[in-house]
Amino acid sequence: MGEKLSFIIVAVTAAALAIAMLYASQEMLQDVNDAVAIKQAKISLTQAVSYAERHAHGKAARVELNDEHGEPVYRVRIINAGKTTDVHVDGKTGRILSMQGDQTDDPLAGS
Repeated sequence: MGEKLSFIIVAVTAAALAIAMLYASQEMLQDVNDAVAIKQAKISLTQAVSYAERHAHGKAARVELNDEHGEPVYRVRIINAGKTTDVHVDGKTGRILSMQGDQTDDPLAGS
């Protein structure tokens, strides 16, 4: 019985370690992608938010910079009158790439 328990403990520990290493490597890869996106971006986060707010006629609630297919793209969530609009802004030019709107921001509305 002791050998089985020892084996189970070793197996569970090894699995936990493997999961932790996988998670850490994914975090490191994300950090590298973020660094690449920041280096490539020609407009600032503040500029991207300003462009998105003017384009979607609201206020920014969340923003992130992503590396999408080797290009920096700001994703800005805009709130206006209880509705959200996700605006994608080109990190090099400031051009609005896309908008997805009419999502309710009311958690009681069941979205």
